[in-house]
Amino acid sequence: MIIGLDTNFLIDLLDISIFNPAGKFDDTVGRERIFNYLSGATRIVIPTPVIAETYIKNGLVAEQFIKKLRASVNLEIAPFDERAAIEFSRLYPLINRNRQKEEETKIKTTMDNQILTICSLYQVATLLTDDKGLTNRAAILEIETRKFVSFC
Repeated sequence: MIIGLDTNFLIDLLDISIFNPAGKFDDTVGRERIFNYLSGATRIVIPTPVIAETYIKNGLVAEQFIKKLRASVNLEIAPFDERAAIEFSRLYPLINRNRQKEEETKIKTTMDNQILTICSLYQVATLLTDDKGLTNRAAILEIETRKFVSFC
């Protein structure tokens, strides 16, 4: 199984204050379940737009975390390259037909579309994300999504 990671999910993994659904502080249970889940993946794909957003928010901590993650799982940083640009143009009409223009900025939508394009190219089966708009568009491409809270 190939798993993709979205920005909010990766940032949640880096966040030291993870809360379980009951609202009780729990810094280990959720992470442990996620890492067990990730270790069962054939490959983990992190699109370059996710890397960019995560580094902007978390800087050096994110860079160190990615290095540790690379050492423990089959991790691939997937670029938005020429092949992705061509796929993006093909998928764009499909994944944007129901977009709520009031809810999301054009920049956010473009980043999300790049993430979905990369996930499609790398045959991601499950995208770990808490982003509702991304979840809705992933469904159009038949990419399953899973929320952070489902591990807690």
